[in-house]
Amino acid sequence: MKLPAGISCSWAYEACIPLDVFQQATFHQTQENYIKSKEILDSIFEADVWIVDSEIIRGDKILALYARNLFSLKELLILKEFFESLGISDFNCFPELLLVKLELYYLEGDSEKTIAESTEFLSKNDNPISPYTGHFLSIKGLASIRVGDFNSAANDLEIAYSFFDFQDKVYEKGMASSRLGVLLSQESIFGESIKWLKRPLSSSQSLNMPRQQPMTPP
Repeated sequence: MKLPAGISCSWAYEACIPLDVFQQATFHQTQENYIKSKEILDSIFEADVWIVDSEIIRGDKILALYARNLFSLKELLILKEFFESLGISDFNCFPELLLVKLELYYLEGDSEKTIAESTEFLSKNDNPISPYTGHFLSIKGLASIRVGDFNSAANDLEIAYSFFDFQDKVYEKGMASSRLGVLLSQESIFGESIKWLKRPLSSSQSLNMPRQQPMTPP
């Protein structure tokens, strides 16, 4: 497996592809068919065709979807090469790409870097508030748990839950409340823990998810 030769920083800033192609790749990813999703994106990169019309998707979103596929396929060395090949000096301009980068840091155990870069993004995007704020608070909260900063973690996860609730992001809201409930249980705050752990049940019912599907963090 290798990166398509056409990938570069200019993709993030300039390239566009038809909306329907992006939707096809996104659909296969949501079905956990990451290989098919990646194949669609590979063909776009290799064609090196940039399109301008009324229904297009910006290049950074395509790159973020591609990175997400590599992450889900556990192609971590390829993913690192991918980020290096982009040559982007400030990932804060591309929050969806940065989120995958932070998840890679977290997966590899670099909690300090995860916290530092998520904090930097949040500080740079507090006015106006980014629509991705809840996601950055969530990954920051997880990393804070790992380093033993439970107060910061609880605060971040609770605020993330509020953002997801406002945005009506049911799955993300369920994950935030589940993680917060587990954290509170570990801290022996059982009453609050039960309250937060119950919330994913209503979220899963809203999504018509099977009750046995886990909504607690690994």
